[in-house]
Amino acid sequence: MSIVDQFRCKFGKVPLCNEIPDRAPHIGGFCFPLCWRCTMIDAGLLLGALVCLFIYPGTTIGLASGILVFPCIVDGLLQTHTSYESSNAKRIVFGFVAGFGMFLVLFSICKLIMVV
Repeated sequence: MSIVDQFRCKFGKVPLCNEIPDRAPHIGGFCFPLCWRCTMIDAGLLLGALVCLFIYPGTTIGLASGILVFPCIVDGLLQTHTSYESSNAKRIVFGFVAGFGMFLVLFSICKLIMVV
């Protein structure tokens, strides 16, 4: 079976990032292509972009916001390397906060590069 056929078989049934349907949002019988954590990281990145359009944070604040990513990293690593099982609520919150923090960090790094 080719990769395209495998994709067609799985699309709408399991998330493509971790292939665990219980960890993904559903509408009716359709499973989103991303799990809750990845979906909320994307939403956090989008909110970060909108915030930066209107507020334009300072470089120090932007780089310090990298701390916002750590809860998501710790949650994911604990889940991968131990018997700990994160809830969807934690995945939603940690993913959103991490996405927001990631955008602010990337925005600040771009600001630093463009100034130099």
